[in-house]
Amino acid sequence: MTDKKGLIFDLDYTLIENKFYPWIYEYILSAIGAKNLSIDEFRLIFFNNFREWIRKGRYIDAFDWDKLLEYTLRNLGFKSNVTFTEAFVENFRMGRARVFEGVKLFLKKVKSHGHVIGIISNGVWRFQKITLNLTGLMELVDFVVTSDYARAIKPFKRIFDLGKKECASRGASKIIFFGDSLLFDIAGSIAYGYDEVFWMTDETNCFEKKRIKKFRDRIEEEMEKYGIRLDLGEKWDREIYLYKSYDCLNKYFFSLNLI
Repeated sequence: MTDKKGLIFDLDYTLIENKFYPWIYEYILSAIGAKNLSIDEFRLIFFNNFREWIRKGRYIDAFDWDKLLEYTLRNLGFKSNVTFTEAFVENFRMGRARVFEGVKLFLKKVKSHGHVIGIISNGVWRFQKITLNLTGLMELVDFVVTSDYARAIKPFKRIFDLGKKECASRGASKIIFFGDSLLFDIAGSIAYGYDEVFWMTDETNCFEKKRIKKFRDRIEEEMEKYGIRLDLGEKWDREIYLYKSYDCLNKYFFSLNLI
């Protein structure tokens, strides 16, 4: 066997497809009896509050959807008689969230090669535990690091270092990261020394390699929006892999001896 590697994944929109828009906001508005507020208006207010909390350094609170929802509803003058957790579970029950096609096949193949599988998520454990259990992913991963456990979010060093530590404790000598967010996942994992980085995106036909500097303007725009600074320095010249789906990842990952 080749040297043991650690493969670390973001969860939402990297392993999990979660189609809760617009349904989950409709569910919340119906529960509070809001008749003069549209789904799009409410969603915009909710995410403006999310970004503002991140800009203020309230990182863990921003990803605690129950706390953020309570704050949003209170500021709009509504009594908070619904939780995001309640709507979140119902969303799964209705089949609006699922594992991306090909994910379990890929993870099982990685496991069969003796490598370590982990998850680093900005979501808090209360929500991500629901996701992992309802999708059956819990049994396929070796560890999970959430923002409330790390007391930090991606793209900051502490949470990525915890991922490295978890992999190293299981004997992994090389760390590979998979994510969907250019700032939180891709730039962060590059900034803090991950060996290979994979971006799940529609911006490729299937699978290819590009330099991260091609996306520098967009990453810096995201940094400005969230009030986050990362110094990538010479790492702007790093190459990353782009993949459109897990069918593409399965097709090329092993054939290119990336593991």
